[in-house]
Amino acid sequence: MEETKRARKSRGRMFLSLLKIGAFTIGGGYAMIPIMQTEFVERLQWLEEEEFVDIITLAQAAPGAMVINLSVYLGHMLFGFSGAALALLGSALPSLLIMGVIALFFAQLKERFAVVERMFVAVKPVVAGIIFAAAVRMVDGVGVTWFNCLMLLATIAAVAALGISPILCIAAGGALGVLLMRERGKGDA
Repeated sequence: MEETKRARKSRGRMFLSLLKIGAFTIGGGYAMIPIMQTEFVERLQWLEEEEFVDIITLAQAAPGAMVINLSVYLGHMLFGFSGAALALLGSALPSLLIMGVIALFFAQLKERFAVVERMFVAVKPVVAGIIFAAAVRMVDGVGVTWFNCLMLLATIAAVAALGISPILCIAAGGALGVLLMRERGKGDA
């Protein structure tokens, strides 16, 4: 029998999930997105795919570390202010602890950094593949339209070919989205 029930929502479960993701994900914020998607959309079923994509959009548009923003928005959406605070703690605590330990033993670990550096060089393509797989899943979950494809190509051209700041592209996309939603609302009335 297939398990289709949503896992019971709890702040503790969210905190432990984010703590685990923060502790065992290599590659930074974008590498954490597919793992968070798997955990909160697919496994726990606390969010719909479209809700998760909306949170990612907000997290990228806000200043600061994307994965921290993502966690805070996720926690707030699920449990309000207390959820946001616990999500922040769960996401940041592993990095803070690991960096604290490294700082304590930096002199002793200095000689071994070459091995770790080589390990990270080998892991980079794997992280890129994980990020690409998450992008494909998100596109599939949200739906592909001609407009979305046109916006994607226009953004790539603006950033890569014209050198326009990604921040300006995000702001322009957000403004366009507000205008389109306002026009769509007028058509429904």
